[in-house]
Amino acid sequence: MRLYFISDLHLSHDDRPSLQDFRTFTHSIIEENSRLYILGDLFDVWIGDDDDSLFANEIILLFNELKNKGVTTFFCHGNRDFLVGEEFALKTSINLLEEHTTIFYNDQKVLMLHGDQLCTDDHAYQEFRSMVRSSKWKKDFLSSSLEERRRIALSLRKESIQSNHEKNYEIMDASLNSIDNLMKDHCIDILIHGHTHRPAFHNIKNEPRDRLRIVLGDWSKPEKILLLTDESIQVCDIHEEKLLIVTEQEVSY
Repeated sequence: MRLYFISDLHLSHDDRPSLQDFRTFTHSIIEENSRLYILGDLFDVWIGDDDDSLFANEIILLFNELKNKGVTTFFCHGNRDFLVGEEFALKTSINLLEEHTTIFYNDQKVLMLHGDQLCTDDHAYQEFRSMVRSSKWKKDFLSSSLEERRRIALSLRKESIQSNHEKNYEIMDASLNSIDNLMKDHCIDILIHGHTHRPAFHNIKNEPRDRLRIVLGDWSKPEKILLLTDESIQVCDIHEEKLLIVTEQEVSY
């Protein structure tokens, strides 16, 4: 079985190149029984499952093509698309994941998440995250018209960009203490996340065993696809419906 992991595509109706890249990637998955894990921020913004735009329908079609090829798809909410819900899952046959989800790969326990919850040094962001993830905020937002939601989302995005420009870049990265606590609390061997747009393999020396943290790249970078096979861990780019290996690490356990 081949396991694919992606995050931070930030797809939108006015970014046709990114949508074409995603379409090309979905066409490259040809193995039945493969699994695709999307670890958040598939969309630049998601205003609700009742979005009836051409863009939303194109995405639904792509996921159904994956289903018809025998690919099982999983989705973890990001900070841009935490409003993806059961209706979208029903239309696309994706499986919605919990904020922290574990699987096993070659007898190694793997934990997946988007990654924004690890940026605990950014206190302002964590307060904002708690607000918009609350049931009341989501209910109030989704009760507005689609046009009003688009306006609110655009306003929030502009505020976020301005706020990030004023912050120290380091506080927007994942906190090493948060990473360490998470890996120990869940007794995991491999942590996979996105959000920070800093793709890398981090080998963590620890007792009683070493651990591995894999950070996914956003789709402006060549390190955009993580592929786990029985033999290796590969970071890949996509070109003409073929995966190009950027980094590879053999499985040694």
